[in-house]
Formats: sequence, structure tokens, C-alpha cells
Amino acid sequence: MENINEISDIGWKQYPADDASYRSMKEDVKQAAENADLEENKVQKLLLGMEEAVVNVISYAYEGSGYVWLRTGRDKDFFTLEVVDQGMPFNPLEHKCRSFENMTLKEITPGGLGIQIMKGIFDKIAYARERFRGREANHLLLSLWINDKEKHEG
Repeated sequence: MENINEISDIGWKQYPADDASYRSMKEDVKQAAENADLEENKVQKLLLGMEEAVVNVISYAYEGSGYVWLRTGRDKDFFTLEVVDQGMPFNPLEHKCRSFENMTLKEITPGGLGIQIMKGIFDKIAYARERFRGREANHLLLSLWINDKEKHEG
């Protein structure tokens, strides 16, 4: 078996990976973002990106029931959302984004846009397959640049 890193167990909040828990996840992440003094437009971008990540876990990670863990943090430049699940391995960074070039509206089918949306919202995305609470897990790190003044001056 390959050597995988163990994720720190500090600061995580656990939720059942189901539609009924989504509202609590969203409220908790929104509260964390507001407590970190994010501007409203950043909060909305964060929630949209979080929805795409979490809905993918709820819809596809587990064959039966399972959990999703969320952790948020802020430093000088970034607000970070971490999403962990112990479901099937899936690296969204290896997912090829769909092209809609030269397609009519009738030819475009629903689905498969979540990863593109996340890549468009977050300034940094990282993925690792790591150990979490004794089992292998998908660990998605989503970082949103929050220090616009320095970004535009730098």
C-alpha cells in the first residue's frame, strides 16, 4: 500500500453526506465566512463553490451512507474551505472540463459543470488522497483570495 499522509483531526465539523444536511453545512460555512469579515460578494462566491463540492460528495462519493467533513480558515490573503469524504477516490483536478464551443442550447445537457464552476471561483484548488480518522479519504482544499487591495497592487 502506498504511503499516504494523515490529515490533522483538529477543527473539523462532521455532517451526514445527504441532502437533508446540506442546509446546515451552508449555514455553518456562511457563518464562518461572515465571522472572518468576508465581503458579501466573496461569501456568495464561496457558497456557490462549496455547493458544487458538497453536492458532488452527496451525489457520488458513497454507494450507501457516509459523511462529509468541513473545515474553514482564514489567513492574510485567503479564506480556505476544506472538504473531506471517505468515499470513492475522485480527484476533481484530473477531470476534463466540458467544452460548449459550437454547441446549440439544445445540444447542451445538464451536469458536469460543477468542477468548472469551482475552478472559476477559487483561486487555488488542491486535492490529495490521504488518511482521515483511520481511513483513506478525498481531501479537497479550496482557497478564495480575499485581499483584493494587494492582489491588484501586487
